Formats: sequence, structure tokens, C-alpha cells
Amino acid sequence: MDEPLVWALDHITITAPHDQQDNVRWFYGNILGLQEIEVPSHVAGDKPIWFRVGRNQELHVSFESPVQNTIAPRHVGLKVRSVQKVFEALRSNGFDAAADLAGKGAARCFCRDPFGNRLEFVEYAEG
Repeated sequence: MDEPLVWALDHITITAPHDQQDNVRWFYGNILGLQEIEVPSHVAGDKPIWFRVGRNQELHVSFESPVQNTIAPRHVGLKVRSVQKVFEALRSNGFDAAADLAGKGAARCFCRDPFGNRLEFVEYAEG
């Protein structure tokens, strides 16, 4: 195959319990600063919450019960400008975040959101 069939990330969907809409907006909107975007009417029946990430990607949060996120190794990788700032924002808001600020080629920070989804924040080294 000459070119990969998949060339970019469009969106990622993660889950949270049904009664956590306000906390989803607090964590992803307030702490991480993502812009909430309108959900198309054909999927709005489940009341998901969508956020813009960068220019062309989206993070979709769907709601389910029970949620099994706290033990899952799957995760979302998010590029950031400063892992240190993300780490400090998470810790100052009571999240158990672990950072590898001197990682080979990239600094990283891991945490679980309030719903158990594992997140990796990555700051790539210049060059």
C-alpha cells in the first residue's frame, strides 16, 4: 500500500456516567480549556457533549452506566504546549497526575478524568 488509508484523527469518544454532564463541562471546559461545540441533531438524543480539540479534531463524551473506565488501559493522547502547566492545573484541582517531564523526545503527563478515562498529555521536543 502506497499511502495509509487513515491519515488524520477526526474524533475520539470516551464515556462518563449519566449524571455527570456538569462535571464533564467543568473538567474538559474549565480545567483543560476546550471549547464545547454543538452536537448534530441526529445524535443529540443521547445528550453527548462534544468539544473542539485543536483545529480539526473533536472529543466526544457519551454517557453510560455502568462505566468501566477506571481499570481500562485505553487512553486519549492530547498534544499540549506545556505538560508542566497541565500537570500543575490537574494537581491544583485535586487530580492524581503523574508526569515524566524529561521523557525521551517528549514530556508526558498521565491522569484519569473524573469518570476514569485515562488521559495522556504530550509535549513534543522541538527539532
